[in-house]
Amino acid sequence: MSKTPYIKRVPGRSGFYAQRAVPRPLQEKLGNKTWIRKVGNTMQEARRNLAEFLNFTDLEIVNASGEVNEALLTTSTPSLPMASYETSKSRV
Repeated sequence: MSKTPYIKRVPGRSGFYAQRAVPRPLQEKLGNKTWIRKVGNTMQEARRNLAEFLNFTDLEIVNASGEVNEALLTTSTPSLPMASYETSKSRV
């Protein structure tokens, strides 16, 4: 199996989780250091759902920074409920 960035297994939990760091300049404003969300029960399902997670985090970055990237204007918002998104507030 090839290495897939952003997709991790969380000890004590089933399935695969997407994890992405919040950019340092935005951590205080957003109130967390990482975004974590379950994206599937299998690696294949997780890879399929990863794009939605990345779109969500890209939009959060744009909203927090106020900078609009032309590529982000063509992306869709995630179809999964926002309640399924988790954040980590741990300080490293």
